[in-house]
Amino acid sequence: MAKPLIPVGEAQRLGARKLRVETCEKFRYTVSEYRGKAVQVANYFVDGELVAQKLRFKDKSFRWRGNPDRAPLYGQWLWAAGGRRVVITEGELDALTVSQLQDNRWPVVSIKNGAQGAVDEIKEHLEWVESFDEVILAFDMDKPGQDAAKEVAEILSPGKAKIAHLPEKDANACYLEGKGKQLMSALWEAKPYEISGIVGVGDLIEEAMKPVEWGLSWPWEPLTLMTYGIRRKEAYVFGSGTGIGKTDTMLEIAEHNYRVHGNPTGLILLETPPAETLKRLAGKFAGIPFHLPDVEYNPAVLKDTLEEMERNQAAYFFNHDGAVSTEWDNVKARIRYLAVALGVKDIILDHLTALAAMAEDEKKCLERLCADIGSLVHELDITLYVVSHLSTPDGTPHEEGGRVLLKQFKGSRAIGYWFHFAFGIERDTQHPDPEVRSIATFRCLKDRYTGRANGQVFHYRQNPNTYKNEVCDPPKSDDDAESYGFKDESKSQEKSDEPSDF
Repeated sequence: MAKPLIPVGEAQRLGARKLRVETCEKFRYTVSEYRGKAVQVANYFVDGELVAQKLRFKDKSFRWRGNPDRAPLYGQWLWAAGGRRVVITEGELDALTVSQLQDNRWPVVSIKNGAQGAVDEIKEHLEWVESFDEVILAFDMDKPGQDAAKEVAEILSPGKAKIAHLPEKDANACYLEGKGKQLMSALWEAKPYEISGIVGVGDLIEEAMKPVEWGLSWPWEPLTLMTYGIRRKEAYVFGSGTGIGKTDTMLEIAEHNYRVHGNPTGLILLETPPAETLKRLAGKFAGIPFHLPDVEYNPAVLKDTLEEMERNQAAYFFNHDGAVSTEWDNVKARIRYLAVALGVKDIILDHLTALAAMAEDEKKCLERLCADIGSLVHELDITLYVVSHLSTPDGTPHEEGGRVLLKQFKGSRAIGYWFHFAFGIERDTQHPDPEVRSIATFRCLKDRYTGRANGQVFHYRQNPNTYKNEVCDPPKSDDDAESYGFKDESKSQEKSDEPSDF
């Protein structure tokens, strides 16, 4: 609802701003009274009608009267469309300053609500702004102002927008510091804003001519062949039921990355103490499951393994001892530190769903996490291996060998959009045959790289002598009688000359 307008007041010289009375008169920038206090008033007009007033108080606070939704850009009513150049500032006093330095002869306007509303305001008056050959954006030099200038420049026709880099915070500050000439030079010498991200064929030929290389190997050759290896700027997500072996698989990837490729891994395991994670990872290096209480080993072997890992900086761990928050923003900062400060290119996050467990809206939280992960791998040039929990299936439970589907991942829509590969790990942990219980099926659910790996599987099981997961044949099926040594009587047999009983 529009608030009543106040008396317009009179234009006055603004000594503190070095603005002459004729400049204020031109823009109808006046001094009036509001509730017994003197206020400066930026009066906004449409077709000669006063539609809104922006009141500026001594403490630099603002208040609107009238209907600000009807208000155009400040000063827009003074200039006909279709000129050669228009300057747009971030505040009314800055617009008056630039106009005064041009003898109030050339188009200058201001956005009315600061940087945060700049794009919407320009869109509202886009036809008028676009009618000028050049649009010079003289926004404040702070980050919000410069970000807003770029956002505005990107909605204008290519080559039309120019962003001025002022010698002080804003136009009026330049004038007060005696830098009026430098201000005008900054306006007229502003370069056309070039939108990044668009290149031509010629810009890409050299890179496109480079031969395509395989990525780094996985611990299992079938997975390397299936995916063409591990690449930077990619995120991989793994899902399985409880107790299937996700964490063990992650540790084997970490061990392989260092042993084969010489790359340390950052391990952010949110539900496992870092010392336990280290002990389990050391087991992968030594081929001994040090973390199991019924395994006998020489403590010197564990110590030697740990010291070797320390010397070679084989891994880094997230120490979530209660003093460090496990909220996503904090975890993301640790990922950035691992990549930038320590040069770690392979980072394991176990697990994604823990980060959204306390969120009011788990779905929205997971969508944000996945989007951030998609951006992070590009920004930091890293590979992220992420574990996700699954929802309960309608049919066979995952712990009994139920097939993993992409839709069972929590946040599956965002995962399907942002992750490059999605893998499911299946194992029947309740099968009566110990051999079947030991074999896992590794299934590719999503392949963004080529699509060829979708639906492909391979199988592995842990070798008790090496504590490593080794590729093996698929597990026996319950209805696979022959695999258990029974003859299949249903197969056709040679005809016999013996008479039949029937």
